[in-house]
Amino acid sequence: MGLFDLVSNQVLGQIAGQVKKRIPSNAIAGLQTAGNVLGKVASGNLLGAASALINSRFIRDKFPIGADLASQAEYWLTPTPVFGGIAPVDAQELYGYVRDLDLAKKNLFLIEISDLTPTASVWLDGPTYLGTDGPRAFNIFATDVSYTPVSVSGEKHRVGGATTDGVNSFDPTDLRITTMDDTVGTIKEWYRWKARQAVNWDGTVGVPADYLVRIRILHAFITNGSNVLGYEDTYLMRPATAEVELSRRDNNIQEIHLNFSQFDTFLPP
Repeated sequence: MGLFDLVSNQVLGQIAGQVKKRIPSNAIAGLQTAGNVLGKVASGNLLGAASALINSRFIRDKFPIGADLASQAEYWLTPTPVFGGIAPVDAQELYGYVRDLDLAKKNLFLIEISDLTPTASVWLDGPTYLGTDGPRAFNIFATDVSYTPVSVSGEKHRVGGATTDGVNSFDPTDLRITTMDDTVGTIKEWYRWKARQAVNWDGTVGVPADYLVRIRILHAFITNGSNVLGYEDTYLMRPATAEVELSRRDNNIQEIHLNFSQFDTFLPP
């Protein structure tokens, strides 16, 4: 430490001692608070200045109730890492927004399957071994549905050193339904019957009006009566493949995977 620094510290110490003797302690606290607040304001730290003023002993001694209220306001308005760097009041607003959302649940859906031509398979619309009509049977026993509502294909083309995209088509949808079945195979028999309507035993191809089915999928609701503006998709589809897996190691209900392919993307279903 240089001679100048030593002399400066001694002089400042003597001045501070005289100030403490001649000025009351509460006034000193007020001056310290004012100096701290003014320093923070000068540096642009307005929130820090407010915090210093609120938490000062001088202010709390003079206005205890107001200081407590101000401390609460400071807490709610101060960003904190606990809430990801935002203030508690902003976190509360985000929580209220999410809480009020009516989110769709994936286990709530309605699926209806019916023939394009009602006479294509009459027994499907009548009582079956499942104890109910065909479309209702699919809705009751279907456990999983998987499909791609939108698929747009395209190709990338080089333009000099850059690349641009060119759209080719709106691709048809493939749908996969996992469903249970009864002991006599009502669902399996129906699917095989629809497949044979598409391709006959003699190798000839059937008429689309016979083998096409209309499949409607309603999201977030399990009945038409409870539906309130629910999202839904409807397709005209043909049978594609049916998958069955058996295992003596697994004592569970048998599941069938039925795959359907969209007939075209021109006509509305």
